[in-house]
Amino acid sequence: MELEASKATFSQMLISGTIVHEASYEQLQKKLNIDINPRLVIVVSIDRYPDLAIGQSLEWKINLGQTLLQEIRKAVIVPFLWVWASEGVLALLLELKSEDSLVQRYKEKATRIVRDIQYRTDALNFSVSAGIGTYMDDPYMLYRSYEEAKESMLDRFFQGNSLIFHYEKQIQVDNNRKKGILPEEKAELLSRVRIGDEEGSIAYLNILLERLAQSYKNNVDMFKSEAFDLVMSLSRMAIDLDGNASEILADNARMIQNLYVTIRYDKFCEKLNDYWRKLAKPIADVQSMAV
Repeated sequence: MELEASKATFSQMLISGTIVHEASYEQLQKKLNIDINPRLVIVVSIDRYPDLAIGQSLEWKINLGQTLLQEIRKAVIVPFLWVWASEGVLALLLELKSEDSLVQRYKEKATRIVRDIQYRTDALNFSVSAGIGTYMDDPYMLYRSYEEAKESMLDRFFQGNSLIFHYEKQIQVDNNRKKGILPEEKAELLSRVRIGDEEGSIAYLNILLERLAQSYKNNVDMFKSEAFDLVMSLSRMAIDLDGNASEILADNARMIQNLYVTIRYDKFCEKLNDYWRKLAKPIADVQSMAV
């Protein structure tokens, strides 16, 4: 157990980059009795984990984590370190030979490992997706491989389960506002709320979200930013109609944070629809009383 804790500590310092504040790489290896030299990071994420974990006990979560780790140990064919990066997300730090530094070689080897992990977890009725960073000659730069592995998984937002992503430098996306929501479209959306047509506004909201998803399929942050702007517009309308400003703004902050960390498009839309309905109903009630 002490050895595993030492490995987890070493791994955490590597993927966070904080190793530079502790000691030299070689000194820490010797101090922690670690002879593994990782050069690449794979982030393994349990698919739909937030949904699966709802209402489950701590014991269930522990068992799921241990089960995943057992299957990883069977699948990984090279020396490796590991550490839980967050709930449901594991970082694997692989030791690869110098000849594996060629892009095609490390991609092929890492992909084979991930596919074996997926094959094993599928047989146990849960699935995982993975992001693969790039090979780093310098262990002090391993945190970059970790960040790349996480960044590669942004595309998972619009896709499904059991996926494998390789980090690629993103081509700059044209952020022309024509791709976003037009002023007349936003006005139409809000006018449906104003006349008390809650479900009609939600139906139109989903049409706009689908179009945004097509426009920003390579830029999740832009998609979310446009969606947040729609929520803020409805919030301003609620406040203008004598809504409790502090309460609405506090709810907004919580919901936007919740939406920001949501990793699936369908779940994002579901949460946004629920919150839109919560904001729209009192507006519709006020307007109906004024008629």
